[in-house]
Amino acid sequence: MTFLNPLLLFGLAAAAIPVILHLLNLRKLRTVDFSTLTFLKELQQSKVRRLKLRQILLLIIRTLMVIFIVLAFARPAMRGSLPSTFGGGAASTIAIVLDDSYSMSAADESGERFAAARQAALNILSLLREGDAAYFVKLSDLPRITVEPATHDFGLLAEIIGKAKPSFVTRTQREGLAAAVALMEASRDVNREIYLVGDFQKSSLGTNTPVVGTEGGRPDSAGGTASGAIPPGPASAGQVVPDPRERLFLVGVGSKDLDNASVDSVEVLSRIFEKNKPVEVSAVVRNNGRSALRDAVVSVFDGETRVAQSNITVEAGSSGPITLSFVPRRSGFFPGRIVLEPDELEVDNTRYFSFDVPGRIRVLVAGAGPEDTRFLLPALKAGSVPGQESILEIVTARGKGPGSANLRDFDVLVLAGIPAFDQADAGRVRDFVDGGGGLVLFPGSETDAGNYNSRLLGPMNLPVIRGTTGGGAAETGLYFREIDFDHPLFSTIFETKAGAGDSRRLSPAILRTLDLRGTPQSRSIITLSNGNGFLIEQPVGAGRVALFSTAPLLSWGDFPMKGLFAPLFYRTVVYLATGAERPSQVTVGGELSFTLRTPPSGSAQMRYTVRLPDGVDELVTASPSPAGMLFRYSPATLPGQYELRGGEAALALRPANLDPGEADLRLASEADVDSMVFRMRFTPGQVRRLAAGGELPARIIEARIGTELWKYCLFIVLMLAMVEMYINRHARGEAAVEA
Repeated sequence: MTFLNPLLLFGLAAAAIPVILHLLNLRKLRTVDFSTLTFLKELQQSKVRRLKLRQILLLIIRTLMVIFIVLAFARPAMRGSLPSTFGGGAASTIAIVLDDSYSMSAADESGERFAAARQAALNILSLLREGDAAYFVKLSDLPRITVEPATHDFGLLAEIIGKAKPSFVTRTQREGLAAAVALMEASRDVNREIYLVGDFQKSSLGTNTPVVGTEGGRPDSAGGTASGAIPPGPASAGQVVPDPRERLFLVGVGSKDLDNASVDSVEVLSRIFEKNKPVEVSAVVRNNGRSALRDAVVSVFDGETRVAQSNITVEAGSSGPITLSFVPRRSGFFPGRIVLEPDELEVDNTRYFSFDVPGRIRVLVAGAGPEDTRFLLPALKAGSVPGQESILEIVTARGKGPGSANLRDFDVLVLAGIPAFDQADAGRVRDFVDGGGGLVLFPGSETDAGNYNSRLLGPMNLPVIRGTTGGGAAETGLYFREIDFDHPLFSTIFETKAGAGDSRRLSPAILRTLDLRGTPQSRSIITLSNGNGFLIEQPVGAGRVALFSTAPLLSWGDFPMKGLFAPLFYRTVVYLATGAERPSQVTVGGELSFTLRTPPSGSAQMRYTVRLPDGVDELVTASPSPAGMLFRYSPATLPGQYELRGGEAALALRPANLDPGEADLRLASEADVDSMVFRMRFTPGQVRRLAAGGELPARIIEARIGTELWKYCLFIVLMLAMVEMYINRHARGEAAVEA
């Protein structure tokens, strides 16, 4: 037994008042006999004894009433497994871990969940006393600790907590709990408590592997244990194990699952981008609700302009894809977003994407002689839209390599019929591709296979030349066995979708070809009947290479005369320049990177900034990179488009999107939470579950020291008062009868 207000026990002295009054009523009085009252002596002795007994009983009742009233104000409590309390002699260190993920902005009939969690954190803070210390951890700030070292300025800490808002950065509750356990290692206080405050959303626990055990216990809402929980598992390497004296309070907000739908992912299907040419975008819509999502509107926006719209139906608990097509009407960066119609949580209904519609593609075409580029140059010019200026800026070179041109000035390098490479030229070509350039390679009549393999193909891990089939005098008997019509190169070449049977029909008469075999890193876009590659694509460094096994010469076959040749070659060049690499998907909280292959003019004195989705500009600096100028920005704390700017010019665009897992608002079961907590080596006796609300401080105190008994004291007082009323009423009734 302990008392939370022990000073009030001095009030027990008031219990002497009824005794004193009783003794005063028993004073010895002088007896005076009256002859007329002598008949009173005939009263039965039993009635006198009953009167004295009633008086003693009332004395006891009134004394007990005073005692229990004083005890109620002194707040007695039964000690439990957590005997210490703030202000109870020893100082305490606590760590408040607040889940501020964007799912906490959801609301139910009790209001916004984050508002309830923030108030719960303030209620916990109200229990601190002089000499105590507190850490504060917002999940979005990890791995940085929001308030560290532990503070004794609880007013400042309350101000920090009061200003907290939901964040778009997602961290797991397990990460927050691990950080708090590590903080507690620095504490020397006897009392150490960790408060994990959040909605305990299943997707944000940090473990997707529930474990069912047969021993141990599970913490329940009353501070006890329930059977069937998992026992603490073994500590993993590097894991900080909580001290047995530490206590963990799981403070939950939100009492039920909420329906919600979200856009989980977006992918730009098109890989070649040209003005006034259609672009396809695919998205996945997930329905986490309990009822079907019927004919929901999904839209594509170019900035603030809607450019496409469609409807989707998704059954409860499942997801579904949707593809939308639109036509960009301008060149430059496309700041796109896919938006689902509003629902319970609107922030996850938008997902961002971007691509670059080039206004100009710089191409260097280098051939050993005029014959090697005779068909290539007209094919590049034929690809432009009639009545519009071509997006290709073509520069030609002659000789045994790319010449003296600065390759960084070009987007694509076409090498046709180059007999051999010296060491310097081969190194320049490799650096060009590694830095993000596109390379189209055609053989020639004088191609030195050994030179190509040793200086260019081998060092770049490309398919090497194994020999030559045919001599050019007669057909080799080879033909197109398979064409990958799903490749972006063929997305707009044919009016109707071509099939497997069209490969042989589209095949040229092949008189001579190199023996090139695909590798695990490459993709055979066109495969010959002998299994070798006719057109092979492979990424190299930040760039990409397209290898043709046949030269664009009539002595090698009639490929340059086929209708497929011009559009295939043109689109290969555009593809390597604009769509060979999809922009990496960046989740909010991660790092954005921008690479400029060619520095803008005046770059030495230029001021570079990243414009955030809210319009704020932040300075960035370039770091050296084989691909050119590399800019890094971290962390991306907002969803939306991030624009790299040099002065007033936009140089690159990157989107950042929310973690889709947070969109699932289903709450974790006790078993799920157990899996997370006990794997971190907490024991059942260290853990308590509490609900956020106005009674949270009282529940915390009860959990620390046991159950308070003041309510029972007041109940006893009430019962005693009723007994006293009954005795008094019965006495008055007897007196009335005797009268």
